[in-house]
Amino acid sequence: ELGGCYRPIRERVSVRGCGVFDAGPRKATGEPSPALVATNSSSRLWLAAGARLGVGFQLVGPLQLGAGAGVLVPITRQSYVFDNPEEPVHESSPVALDFRLGVSVIAF
Repeated sequence: ELGGCYRPIRERVSVRGCGVFDAGPRKATGEPSPALVATNSSSRLWLAAGARLGVGFQLVGPLQLGAGAGVLVPITRQSYVFDNPEEPVHESSPVALDFRLGVSVIAF
């Protein structure tokens, strides 16, 4: 994930807004069953862009405990389909929600 954030409030409690770009593999594997003659695996590139809002609480020095929530929109939506009969199994959601909790080191 790559993002840029703006922190308009930089006190002991800070607030930030971020623009983000997310990329990575999305993998799927079929599971054998009596209804399937053969199974396949697939690995595709996941790309999404979005925004996140967060709040942070200064712990000690540059250490900060933070929480955030965001929305990601896939740049390309993907679907997975059985070959025979041609039947959709899964399709990417138009929007993904993102929730985070963590410790950060604030440099600026």
